[in-house]
Amino acid sequence: ISCFYRDAQNLMWIGTSKRGAAFTDLSPHVFDLTPLKNNEDVSCVSEDKQGNIWVGFDGNGIVCLSPNGTKTVYNKKNALLDNNLVTCSLIDHNGHLWVGTYGDGVFCFDGHRFAKKQYHNQINKRAVYMRCMAEDEQNNLWFGTINNGLICLRQDGSDSWITMDNSDLRTTSITALHCDRKRKLYIGTSTGFYIYQTDLRKFLKPTPCIQQLTNEFVTT
Repeated sequence: ISCFYRDAQNLMWIGTSKRGAAFTDLSPHVFDLTPLKNNEDVSCVSEDKQGNIWVGFDGNGIVCLSPNGTKTVYNKKNALLDNNLVTCSLIDHNGHLWVGTYGDGVFCFDGHRFAKKQYHNQINKRAVYMRCMAEDEQNNLWFGTINNGLICLRQDGSDSWITMDNSDLRTTSITALHCDRKRKLYIGTSTGFYIYQTDLRKFLKPTPCIQQLTNEFVTT
């Protein structure tokens, strides 16, 4: 099992490795398998404001499942998404769908196809491998990468990169992100757990509880 997502209809969606996507009404707990031909490794699930369920795959792009049962595929084969290795997804406060990929960074859905996000302040020219996404209370988007640390896409369109070279991070491998209502960004990494105060743009001093997670590989 690779991911969970509860939609607006109180359905729990589960992405799996080699078995596609399954869903169940949370009462009773009986799972129905959604057949998605040639799509096995589910990496993420999101729901947009229209009730569409977006299922990302590790190798086959992303599929949109509409409330009326229509399935639309977006991948390199039909030129609607330039990378088939989808790793994460997020619906922002404006209803825009963002997709992270393995090697090509982030794409945003324009209503027809996925357009690649171009960065202004990338600190190096290495390929960007996305792992996770989150949106903070100021509507900034945060992207966790496997090899380039943390990326912030701000409301004004600017981007900033937080890495080992310019912050308290001891790794460039970001594995999990979560933002709370107090403008704190919780960051799971390959070397432990961090808290970043987004409005002050600084890392908070580790508490004893967080210090216990030093050198631990946080996955979610």
